[in-house]
Amino acid sequence: MGKKYQYFNRDISWLSFNHRVLEEARDTGLPLYERLKFLAIYSSNLDEFYKVRVAEYRNAAESGVSLPDISDPAAVLKQINTLVTEQLIEFSQIFEKELLEELQENNIILYEHNMPEHPDYQEFMKDYFYTEIIPFLQPVLLNRGTRSFLRDNRLYFAIKLLTKKKQANTDKGKSARRRPIYAMVKLPTNDLPRFIQLPKIDGLHHIMFIDDIIRYNLQELFPGYEISGAWSVKLARDADLGIDDEFSGNLVEKIKKNLVRRNTGLPASFHHDREIDADLLQFLMETFDFSRSELVEAGRYLNLHDFFKFPNPYAPLLEWHTPAPIRPMDMEANGSVFAAIKEREHILHYPYHSFDYVIKFLNEAAIDPKVEEIKVTQYRVATNSAVVNSLIAAARNHKKVTVFVEVKARFDEEN
Repeated sequence: MGKKYQYFNRDISWLSFNHRVLEEARDTGLPLYERLKFLAIYSSNLDEFYKVRVAEYRNAAESGVSLPDISDPAAVLKQINTLVTEQLIEFSQIFEKELLEELQENNIILYEHNMPEHPDYQEFMKDYFYTEIIPFLQPVLLNRGTRSFLRDNRLYFAIKLLTKKKQANTDKGKSARRRPIYAMVKLPTNDLPRFIQLPKIDGLHHIMFIDDIIRYNLQELFPGYEISGAWSVKLARDADLGIDDEFSGNLVEKIKKNLVRRNTGLPASFHHDREIDADLLQFLMETFDFSRSELVEAGRYLNLHDFFKFPNPYAPLLEWHTPAPIRPMDMEANGSVFAAIKEREHILHYPYHSFDYVIKFLNEAAIDPKVEEIKVTQYRVATNSAVVNSLIAAARNHKKVTVFVEVKARFDEEN
């Protein structure tokens, strides 16, 4: 009898892969800032996973349809959320128990769960808030009729407010229960640095999340209330282009049309601080029409792909030294790539060799009168691509240019 093979679900398997990325942050053989980058990679990967793969499961579960080889999308979705919750707890442990301590051993103090006590730092936080941050803040008081204004993948504070005690007192006594009021504030992390370096006072390098500078000054935005608590939340919207038929009509036009929908797509997940007030979370679910299956418990800080930009006061120490690209002597000796090729064949290996030779090759081809046609394959395209600029120059010089492009390269479609 033939053996019946059992296969892992591909998305559960992918979570195992991303978990291995997370485990790299535990490798003490790596420089400290490389370990921080692995946290950033894990976070970035997970965001894309929820916006595309999880969104597909959720849409299938809600519509009651099955996916290829998956008869119960809701069961897989539950398994995904369970695994991600476990991984995010591990993420917090690595960050808080290991990397924060190692930063401190290198005289870098990243404040987390606490605020600086030095009066000069407190004065700096107030000045920075008023001079840099407050122009970007637009607090919104929530009520049951509030329409969803949450932008995709942006950080918000969900805030619990209480009326001042004097206002809550009634003629019948001072035991009146203060009814909470809820509000939200979008954090300006797309306009300002996520990490703020404080003035150097004691020989140590003090760094804060911009989240905590806002948290420290939050009372200034709500002078008529007491701040009961503020918790980080973010909404990830469905980023799947949803193109059912790629083989008829104009695929590029279909993609252009559907890209606009990403900013207004259906919710794929709602990430929140696992310590959030339960009543506030329930209020947000009812106000913005989230289901329990869309909730993802995370740590105090979200969007930690920002660790890619974590300031290193000792750079290039605590990081990998990036070796200079190799420049083959025989390629360098020739002023022309065509001349070097005419002498003999060359093999360039990337990322080890300099990419300059590819750009130089295309630029020479763009102006060489003997070149009639250029054919090239492009997968992902940079915003200001030197390759594309060379090809445009060739086309303007009346060369026939054919480019095979992967227009569905995930999250690079617009480029």
